[in-house]
Amino acid sequence: MKKIIYILLPVLSIFLLQSCLFKDDDVFDDSPANRMNKALEEYREILAGAPNGWLMEYYAETEPNLIGGYTFICKFDKNGNVSLSTDSEIKSIPVAETVTSTYDLNADQGPVLIFDTYNELLNFYTEPRNGDANGYNGDFQFIFMEVSPEKIVFHGKTQKLKIVMTRIDDGIDNSTYLKNVNNLLAASTEMPFYKILINGSEVGIAEIDEFSRVFTFEIEGQRTKQNMFYQTEGFVFLKPVTLSGVTFSNFKWNATLGEYGGFECTDNGVDVKFTTYKPIDYQNYDDYIGTYTMSYINHDNVRKSKTVRITELEREKTYNVENFVPTAINGGKIVLEYTTAKRGQVIIPIYQDLGPWSTYPRSGLYFWVGPGSGSYYPSAQGQVIGKMEENAGANVIEFKQAAGTSGNGILVILYNATGGAARYNADTSYNSIVFTKQ
Repeated sequence: MKKIIYILLPVLSIFLLQSCLFKDDDVFDDSPANRMNKALEEYREILAGAPNGWLMEYYAETEPNLIGGYTFICKFDKNGNVSLSTDSEIKSIPVAETVTSTYDLNADQGPVLIFDTYNELLNFYTEPRNGDANGYNGDFQFIFMEVSPEKIVFHGKTQKLKIVMTRIDDGIDNSTYLKNVNNLLAASTEMPFYKILINGSEVGIAEIDEFSRVFTFEIEGQRTKQNMFYQTEGFVFLKPVTLSGVTFSNFKWNATLGEYGGFECTDNGVDVKFTTYKPIDYQNYDDYIGTYTMSYINHDNVRKSKTVRITELEREKTYNVENFVPTAINGGKIVLEYTTAKRGQVIIPIYQDLGPWSTYPRSGLYFWVGPGSGSYYPSAQGQVIGKMEENAGANVIEFKQAAGTSGNGILVILYNATGGAARYNADTSYNSIVFTKQ
């Protein structure tokens, strides 16, 4: 099939065309408005003409806070409906599960694709978070730059990042593809610390951030970073990376490299490998199991303490923290998550449903501003993170808010029978939490 590529004019050219609206008979057979409408209809036909959908390489925030890339599979129909699925779990929506919303095409800074109704998957990267109106600064409006039946290139309207959609062959199982991408992500971040080998010599170290999909390199104290886009067998950097005079982009996973696997470059004539290793100060899952003295500041700004126990829940993934809350709430237990990020750390996840309490049918865990304040963030998502460190001969976990999180602590919110937040309790407000191992 003959491939037709439409290269769109810059914004200035659009304005110039519009300024000639009443003079176009000498140059064009139709008005700029009609030509734009015809282009939009043709693009709609192309979007809907891929029965197995499009693979979108999605990037959100730019420097200094790089986020992405993420794989989205998008299926459009001619009636303005679009179904999205992605390669990671978002808001408890499993990998590869489809969420349907709507889209539209209009003329703004040229032809624009707009995801015009809320979609839990895409808008996770665009909606406000924890008091930040911009959230992750993701785009949901995309300016068409190049269009063909096989490939569409956009620029995000806000971030101006290049977003590419490639038509998916009919024989591809999209669910399997996304799950395979997620499996590789999990394998490569089980131990996310890497030695950098160039032409067989170790020149530095690197680390992958599982959420942001960013590779951070450190050579002789100098740090640089670049976005990654995972595929089923490896990844490609958003932009070519140059280290020690060698430039590279494409990598394939090799489970036999390093202690836990690694990546080797597939660019012609380039000898670069990233091999996993375990840092000396890395904390294993079992290191956190035990009995602790929990110290915290309550709502009345009083430092209090009690004994808690961290016990195994799901091996290598989660723990129970016993006696964290009163025993009348969920038997006194909350869930603690383990992650290999940052050399082995633990997370108190927000949005924990703790069940009924007294006359209240439901209670939940949320961010809290801090002592003396009743303000909390029932819509906030995020984490309170701790890592075991040695302090004056003791093993101590000091919990701090994750970057971008509004609350300095956590508290239990009680709900009434209609589902509304009824009140908080001063005795279940926890700020500046510190665990000291006994």
